Amino acid sequence: MKKTFIRRISCLILAFMLVAPIFSGCAKEYTVNYYLGDKLLYSEQVKGSETFTPTYEFNEELLEFESWVDENGNPIDTIALEGDLNLYAKAKPVMEVWCSNLNGVKAFNIGDTIFVEVKVPKLDGWYLTYEASHQKEVEVSLRSSGRGFDLHFVARGCVYRFKAVYTNGIEEVKSEEMLFYFEHWNNHLGFYFMPGEPTNYDTESFYANTNFYTVYTVPLNGQVNFENIRVQYGPNLIYYEPVIDSVVIEDESIVTYDKEEMALKGLKAGTTKVTVYGKWFDITWDTWTNMREGESTPHKGTGSANLKREMTITVA
Repeated sequence: MKKTFIRRISCLILAFMLVAPIFSGCAKEYTVNYYLGDKLLYSEQVKGSETFTPTYEFNEELLEFESWVDENGNPIDTIALEGDLNLYAKAKPVMEVWCSNLNGVKAFNIGDTIFVEVKVPKLDGWYLTYEASHQKEVEVSLRSSGRGFDLHFVARGCVYRFKAVYTNGIEEVKSEEMLFYFEHWNNHLGFYFMPGEPTNYDTESFYANTNFYTVYTVPLNGQVNFENIRVQYGPNLIYYEPVIDSVVIEDESIVTYDKEEMALKGLKAGTTKVTVYGKWFDITWDTWTNMREGESTPHKGTGSANLKREMTITVA
């Protein structure tokens, strides 16, 4: 009798040992969903466990992964999995900025427009904006595609500082500061040298190029010396260091240019076209810092290299 009882107990233990793995293998499976906002990134079936750890490797472009969180924003590292689970990626936007025109500190002409390309992820509630200096001198507009900014240089400036900003009103990501140097004034500079030309005038006439002489008379067998040679930006900024590179005369039998005396001399009665070319350089500061190399070097303003003045000269 005793042996029979022991035999039965042994059989029960053996049977339990054989059946237990079968029951444990039938543990309930749950669905784990991985989201980025409302976008489902990945879904997997996972058996119930007291030590579930998220396994999906986040790899979305222009986003820096921080952690997985639940629908309330609580971080999920390890959790007891007792039902279906939705996980949401907490990630920080990454910005990429590129400008083909930019090379350290770059000089531009007044009137130039350059494009600063900006790449950011498309996130609900986030938008692209910018921070900048000299906002009256540079017009900034966001392209309709949202891919970046057009910078239009409209007035004199020195160094223009620009940062692209991606924000949702609370958080923000900023690009590194970009420096643009714009002192090429070109057609927005008046080039003056004829006697009697005005030094005071309104801005409207300046931009219309109606404030300097286009028609002038040189006496026969006499001369008119260039005087008060200057460049002028708007009604107030006058610079007295322009250089005359060349004088091109259509009919040199009527008038000639004396380089030493800087004068037009009348040779015979008649009318001809005269074009004067020049440039102007202005030292804007002693040194500037190369942001890429971290070195300070002497720097001279680029001024205006393409000054041009066309006139009709009559000798009488």
